[in-house]
Amino acid sequence: MEHRAKTSGSDLPPIHGMQAVRRLYRCMAGLRGPFYGMLVMLLLSLASELTVPLLIESAVNAISFYDGAAVDFRALTVSLAALAALAVVSAVLGSLLERFSAKITLSMSMRIREELFQSLMDSSVSRFESMRKGDLMSRMLSDSELAAGAFTEGFRELLSAVIVVVGCAVIMFTKCVPLTAVSVGAALVSVFATGALSKLVLPAVTKQQAALGWMNAHAEETLKAFRSCVAGGRLKENKKRMRELSTSYYTAALRARRLEYMMGPVMLVFGNLGFLLTVVFGVRQIIAGTITVGTMQAFVMYSRQFTEPLNTLGENLVKLQKALAGAERVFSVIDGKDERTEIAEAAPADAQAEESGDAVSFENIAFAYHRNRPVLRGVNLHLKKGERMALVGRTGEGKTTICHLLELFYPAYTGRICLDGQEIRTLPPEQVRGEIALVSQEPQIVEGTVYDNLTYGCGELGRDQVERVLRDMGIDRFLARLPRGLDTEMTSLEEQISQGQLQLICLARAVLRNAAVLILDEAVSSLDPDTEAVVQQGMETAMRGRTCIIIAHRLSSIREADRIAVLDGGVIAEYGTHTSLMERGGLYRSLYQLQFMGEEI
Repeated sequence: MEHRAKTSGSDLPPIHGMQAVRRLYRCMAGLRGPFYGMLVMLLLSLASELTVPLLIESAVNAISFYDGAAVDFRALTVSLAALAALAVVSAVLGSLLERFSAKITLSMSMRIREELFQSLMDSSVSRFESMRKGDLMSRMLSDSELAAGAFTEGFRELLSAVIVVVGCAVIMFTKCVPLTAVSVGAALVSVFATGALSKLVLPAVTKQQAALGWMNAHAEETLKAFRSCVAGGRLKENKKRMRELSTSYYTAALRARRLEYMMGPVMLVFGNLGFLLTVVFGVRQIIAGTITVGTMQAFVMYSRQFTEPLNTLGENLVKLQKALAGAERVFSVIDGKDERTEIAEAAPADAQAEESGDAVSFENIAFAYHRNRPVLRGVNLHLKKGERMALVGRTGEGKTTICHLLELFYPAYTGRICLDGQEIRTLPPEQVRGEIALVSQEPQIVEGTVYDNLTYGCGELGRDQVERVLRDMGIDRFLARLPRGLDTEMTSLEEQISQGQLQLICLARAVLRNAAVLILDEAVSSLDPDTEAVVQQGMETAMRGRTCIIIAHRLSSIREADRIAVLDGGVIAEYGTHTSLMERGGLYRSLYQLQFMGEEI
């Protein structure tokens, strides 16, 4: 199969902060009830917190400190009873608030993951291959969880901070304007300092998340191809690359953490300064007789309540910014073009069905995976119904690409590809693929039993029908020797089944699909000569009555094809039967003779 370089997916469309907030809010569709319930619980909980200093003020004022101690027991009892009741109410409200918050967070993250996965399933193969798989996993798991959790919790904490700050400020102004001016002044200075630091945090966090995605991608790709890494002597290079990516993530994360941790101490310094000034000026107000001791006690508590949210404001802003950074990465994937849009944009405007008599036709096809690096340069092929055509050529000449274009994996080609006279880009992709059964070089195995793999994508089939096809292909005896026959789990066969036997299962699946067009892309490359001979009769049965495209480096296996197309330099250099091409003495004969001599082509 032709090699195709992959990009990092950095060309995905950007999402801005407020747009991400609106999108996250829309993710709560059906959860608005719990969300508004959470807000009600939050308001009631904050109201109880703001009431506590007033009750303590009443309790302290029930004790007289002038001209001997005197206690108003009735007022003190009422205040203490109210405090006890308020403690119970606060506990209940806190429990309900956590339940509502957890429900919203988990539901949102589930919906974001589902929407992201749905977008990936609806994307074209070309778009999917442009994104690094480890980075996609990071976006699906880490970023979606971060976005949902930090949005609900960060939003709740941010709203709590605003309500507490405003509530405390209003109450303090009613108690003593000079003291309030001192506290609020110190707090505003700290807010400005936090705002300046927060502008640096979001870019740093975004860079940190991107570096994490690259590191995860490399780790996943290395572990997935571990045997190839060992066999190819790539362990040293992979270790070096992981160190580089890990260092890059460490540097980005360290910068982000430094900025995050800087906000807390800055807020704490200004908060403590404001509290100290409040105490000094408060004592002077008591001496002057402007306020009572109880009012001073309440004012100290309100001052603490006022500065505490500001101290954590930076942390909450960082959480929210992390949520937005994660949301941007997730929504940039979700908002990418789906396959139908890409196909519609690539389809020719004047495409009309024609009565050509060809089952499959390629008309002046040109295609490039990357700009200025064409793979095909004007390919013309025509297959009648039931005809078998073999594609031959050196590695990288575009044989597999032709088949992938027929499957609509890459719709951005020039020219026309038609099924029964209809340009495939004007047809629904599922209709096109329903007419084609593809067997590629690498066995495509899914989780489940052998029977599940045989019938994967084949619709409703009876077991008798499956067993009959297996007998026709001559592989029923091999499958019968498995521990539980067709009901054997594939995961239990990892060390017991060969690559060639896996390929046999994929071949049987293609036959069971009963498609009009059969593509065999090196389908027998993993079979030894004896196994290939066993399955040859079944293959003949599978190809009978179907239009077949065969890609094979083992030229002896395609001598009986009706037509052989030889690709060279992105064009059809030779076209004809095995006999005519051998007589011509061109490229095909040269390739055939090289193979006959035992050399690889």
